[in-house]
Amino acid sequence: MSIEPSIDSLADACIYFAATFSIFLPYVALAGLLIGVPIYLISMKVGLVTWWMATIAGFAAGACASFAVFGQSAIPIQILTYTLLGAFSGLVFWLVRSLAMRGQ
Repeated sequence: MSIEPSIDSLADACIYFAATFSIFLPYVALAGLLIGVPIYLISMKVGLVTWWMATIAGFAAGACASFAVFGQSAIPIQILTYTLLGAFSGLVFWLVRSLAMRGQ
């Protein structure tokens, strides 16, 4: 028996996306604050704000989020999904930051 909802239209997909986003946002934000912000501040102090550091920080935040959501019952595919999404988010953070720094 699957717990996934049936998505039959674009409206269903949008509702499912919005609900999922609102449910998981606090977990991801907490992981980002606990992992990403300290790594960013330390990297700023050392002068090591690079794309790979942001990717590693996002990877770590994603791993923390996967364990916060699923606990010890997290299976490898869930951990992999969250860590890859976190790494991608860290890379996007670095890109946005670097573009903003160029504008100054």
